[in-house]
This record gives sequence, structure tokens and C-alpha cells, in this order.
Amino acid sequence: MRIHHAGGGPAGKIEPGTFERVKQLLLVLLYLMRRAYRQRQRLAAQQEQLQRSTIERLETERKVVALNAHLEGQQLERLRIAEDLHDDFGSGLSKISLLSEVAKRKAPISGELDKISAAAKEFLLKMSEIVWALNHQNDTLSSLASYIRRYAVGFFEDSDIVCHFDIPELPAAPLSGEFRSNIFLVVKETLHNTLKHAHASQVDIQFSLQHEMLEINIQDNGRGFDAAAIGNAGNGLHNMEKRMQQSGSTFEVSGTPEKGTMTRICLPLQKQDKAM
Repeated sequence: MRIHHAGGGPAGKIEPGTFERVKQLLLVLLYLMRRAYRQRQRLAAQQEQLQRSTIERLETERKVVALNAHLEGQQLERLRIAEDLHDDFGSGLSKISLLSEVAKRKAPISGELDKISAAAKEFLLKMSEIVWALNHQNDTLSSLASYIRRYAVGFFEDSDIVCHFDIPELPAAPLSGEFRSNIFLVVKETLHNTLKHAHASQVDIQFSLQHEMLEINIQDNGRGFDAAAIGNAGNGLHNMEKRMQQSGSTFEVSGTPEKGTMTRICLPLQKQDKAM
């Protein structure tokens, strides 16, 4: 007796195309496995690169922190040394100045005592400048204005020149140490020129701030000058102008014979913020 299967075909017979389909499925499976393997390789490479980048970034940040700490330490050490010098030399110079004044009252005809007293006071001012310039806590607009005012008062103290100030309340806008030092040196040179050459009785120092632009005006009522007749004497003015140009500021001096001199310094504060 023969047994026939429901499909009508003999038992165990494989349908045509089965091997081809199995082959195609295996190829697709191998392709997907290879693709997944490559993706895992790329992911691993990306993770490794990310880890390296993270390690490099952390190492860079560590170096930056260490460098900043080192620079901060150097800054504090320089400031400490400057303050020690100021305290040590300052006390001695103050004593010399005081003794000179006492000696002048006892022997007013001695011109040498005047020179000693003036030299001691000048050195005290220079020591104060050094300490102020080294202290990074003074890197603000308000600190610059306060120091200029304090310096001008001390500078004209023993002269016949009256100094007036028009300084509004200024923000603590950041200024680089180099920039505020350059600004102060130009103001200082202007005040020295006023005392030495202007034959003035009054100096007006004005600060104004409008639209992120700071303007410093220094006006005296002295004899002024003739720009065409300055000649080589104008080298100091050219040096001040160059210093301000290097700092991104503008500097202008104008004067008329017998009508005084005006010095104008213009500083863009936004540019200083970006430079910090």
C-alpha cells in the first residue's frame, strides 16, 4: 500500500528556489552583521575620540588653572614687594620730607633743603604709582578716576595752581592693567606740562561717559601755545598720542596763545571689555 502526502509531492522533497532564498537570507544577515560591527567600531572610535578630547580638555583646563594660579601668585608677590618697598622707603622718605620742612623753617635761605624736600615728595608719588599699577584690583574705570584725582591733588599741593574736578559716578567697568597705566601716564605728563610750561592758576579735570565712550578733558587757563611754533618741543605730545593710539584711544591737544590748553582723551569702553 502507498501513502500519499496531502501536498501531492513525495516526502522530504524541497521546493524549488528554497536554497536560493536561504542563501539570500544568509547574505542579508551577514551584511547586517557586518554593518552592525562597523557601526560598533565607529561608535567605539567616536567614544575613544570623545574620551581623548575630554581628557585633553581637562588637562588644558588644569594647565590654565595652574597657570592662572601661578600668575596670581606672581602678581600677589609683586604687589607684596611693592607694598613693602612703599612702606619701608615711604616711611623714610616721609621722615626726610618732614625734617626738610622743619630745617627750612629754621634756615629758610637754604635752597638745597627745598631740593631735598621736593625730591622726597616726588619719590613718594612714584612709589605710590608703582603699588597702584601692580594691584590688579585697580583694573576698573572707577579706580582709575579715583587715582587720577588723588594724584592731581597731591601733585599741585605745593603749587599755586588750583585743581577742580568734574567726575560723575562711574561704573566699575574693567580696564586692562596696561591700558589704565597708559591713560594715567598721559594724564600725568599733561599735568607735568601744565605745571612746568603753562603758567596757569587753574586746571579743570573732567570725566564724562556717554554711549560706552569715556572722555577725559584737562583744561588749564595758562598761556597756551602756538602749534606751528612748537617744533621739537612737540615730541612729548607725539609720544603721548602714539601711546593712546596703541591702546585704541584718541588723544588731542589744542591751545591758543594766552587762552589756555585743552587735552582730550577718548576711550571706547566696549573695546576694553573685549580685550580683557
